[in-house]
Amino acid sequence: FDRQVQVGLPDREGRRRILAIHTRNKPIQSEEVLDEIARATFGFSGAHLESLANEAAILAMRENSEVIDSIHFTEAIDKVLLGEKVDRKPTQKEMERVSYHEGGHALVSE
Repeated sequence: FDRQVQVGLPDREGRRRILAIHTRNKPIQSEEVLDEIARATFGFSGAHLESLANEAAILAMRENSEVIDSIHFTEAIDKVLLGEKVDRKPTQKEMERVSYHEGGHALVSE
């Protein structure tokens, strides 16, 4: 294509609507869960939110949970941002890097 269109990241309401689309056929504990997750996902793209919804559903399924709740979404956020859990203790340098990263999120959050 000869044109490129820049699409910005969604705001909180946009994230809420994207999450609603990607969870419409999934059993969510309540609508308030989506509001909570929309607030917690500043900087997420639509693709990140889609991955998040799918990962939360997988986590709930693994626990034989009948609904996807905020705990599943919170764990999925960590997985989407940081990758799979590791069975080793993080080094001091890794912990410092994560602290700076999360501090940045806190500074720019809505």
